[in-house]
Amino acid sequence: MDVDITCGTGTNKEGTFADGSTYQSMAAFVQDEIKVSGPLSANLGLRYSWFDARATVDDPATGTVTVHSQPTALTGCARALYELTENFVVALGVGQGFRAPNIDDLTILGSFGSGFEVPNTNLAPEQSLNYEIGLKGQHRKFYGSLSYFLSNYEDMIERDGGTFLGLEYLDNNDNGIRDEGEEDVFQRKNIGRARIQGLEAEGQILVSQAWTVFGNIAWIKGDNLIDGKPLRRIPPIKGKLGCEWKLKRNLWIEYYNMFATKQDRLAPGDIDDPRIPVGGTPGFVTFNLRGGIDFINWGNVTMALENITNEAYRLHGSGIDSPGVNLVMGYELSL
Repeated sequence: MDVDITCGTGTNKEGTFADGSTYQSMAAFVQDEIKVSGPLSANLGLRYSWFDARATVDDPATGTVTVHSQPTALTGCARALYELTENFVVALGVGQGFRAPNIDDLTILGSFGSGFEVPNTNLAPEQSLNYEIGLKGQHRKFYGSLSYFLSNYEDMIERDGGTFLGLEYLDNNDNGIRDEGEEDVFQRKNIGRARIQGLEAEGQILVSQAWTVFGNIAWIKGDNLIDGKPLRRIPPIKGKLGCEWKLKRNLWIEYYNMFATKQDRLAPGDIDDPRIPVGGTPGFVTFNLRGGIDFINWGNVTMALENITNEAYRLHGSGIDSPGVNLVMGYELSL
């Protein structure tokens, strides 16, 4: 039901998924960790996945359409870990990924604003090939990691021109001639190609027995390889920087900043998205405090005062502004 929040009236609306639709999945995998030689070890894996989607959808313009799809996927991965020293290791990896078409991909039937969509029961899973390399170090007073990943995507499911009853438009009056107002027909197809790459770093330094400095930062870039334009909703550079003060063994206070830069590298869909401001999503910095007391046998209590300056901000792609000044309290008891 759609509800008008200004007057409280509601209008019944058909749900996204067809009544009685079902979606089942099964998978089998094997994985083994191998000590290759000395400081080198490897992890190898293989997975087979099977899906079964069934639905009966209908629309006044087309009648009833039965959908039955059984996509499968076979994927593997290989990762290696090499100990450079007692405190530093380098990790390499390559792996395949997939996303099977879901009920929404397979069963949408009806108008969507730019045309009329009909189901495509021949959709295959989206495929990805992922590479990663990382360096990790740990010492008595230091922990840190730096990693880079690159993911190439093939057969991405996107809406494209299609046919219904052999026609590229919806022939509402069955006269075989395209009349004014008759919509173009679209289907979702495995036609997209994309690349996403990113860097991530995190670290922690024990300045003294009482003080610890910590932080992390991440950068991601996504590109549509078909038209060369950015991918939708790719986040900007964002991270966290803070310090912790241990007053006693069971009492601590933490100060930290959450931040993100402006994201103005926008996909066409981002530009048209009302959730994203004109020109992109502004950057922000929040100021936050947390603390806790451990009562040993009686559990621990935590308290946080978030966004102390009442900064107005939102995460890129979100339709909701993040909270202003926010007080959070928690209690945890482990038996």
